[in-house]
Amino acid sequence: MDKLSASNSQSRFLTPGITQQYSPNSTPRKNKPTLAIKSSQQAIARVQQQYQGKVLRVQSNRSGNSYQVKMLSSDGRVFYVTVDARTGAVRRN
Repeated sequence: MDKLSASNSQSRFLTPGITQQYSPNSTPRKNKPTLAIKSSQQAIARVQQQYQGKVLRVQSNRSGNSYQVKMLSSDGRVFYVTVDARTGAVRRN
């Protein structure tokens, strides 16, 4: 096998003259979206900027795109606030 054949076995042609490294066992990676809120602590901080009360619980959804924060207001009412992890938007449910 000559040098040209050996180098072509590790890369594939996208267009003539342009190559990309290729591994037969690799799969294309999906780009993860950039998140404005990356943790439950950041979600709590964002909610506390807009609402007064005690945080009772924080839960993220399975895909990690939002957080649900359970709050107790100063007058004893329980309410929920959702934080969109991608945008950081906060809305009361």
